[in-house]
Amino acid sequence: MAVEAQDSKPLEARLNIAILTFHHVDELELISLYSHLHQQLDPERYAIFLLAKARNSVESERGVVITPHWGFMSVPTIDILIIPGGKGIDGYVKKDRVSKDYLKRLIPNLALTIALSEGVFLLGMLGFLRDLIATAPQGQQGRLADYEVGEVLTAGIAENANGIWCAQGEGISLNVVKRLHEYLNLK
Repeated sequence: MAVEAQDSKPLEARLNIAILTFHHVDELELISLYSHLHQQLDPERYAIFLLAKARNSVESERGVVITPHWGFMSVPTIDILIIPGGKGIDGYVKKDRVSKDYLKRLIPNLALTIALSEGVFLLGMLGFLRDLIATAPQGQQGRLADYEVGEVLTAGIAENANGIWCAQGEGISLNVVKRLHEYLNLK
């Protein structure tokens, strides 16, 4: 039986966009991404949902409690993964073996992976940034040297041909959604 979305169209009939959710995620990035994606993308063509290690609620950086739609073990096929930033990247996700193992298997099979802010450090730790163009939050760009990136952008969206994008800067959530919308319209 197909898993049904809120509007009852099967998720399998649409392109699935997951936003990774974790303890101490930056809720402003997460909520902004989620909200803008719902405004910009046709729900008949795209399913947007929150993904976490498990369906248990997580607490954001500023104490907002968020319950993901799917856990790793039950999520439908994912086409695009968005990784928001937050203190939880270093404090939680990079230390969690289950999350690391799952993401290492998932990311190579995706059409697109987009990391915002500190989310780029998770991609780096997993080995997905070597020799690529990347960006990181102001004051933290020196950390990218640890991941052997090819080039460091000071702001904006670094789009790599292999489907790995990194983004940071003012209004980055809206800029990423606009660029993703353009990318999807070209497909």
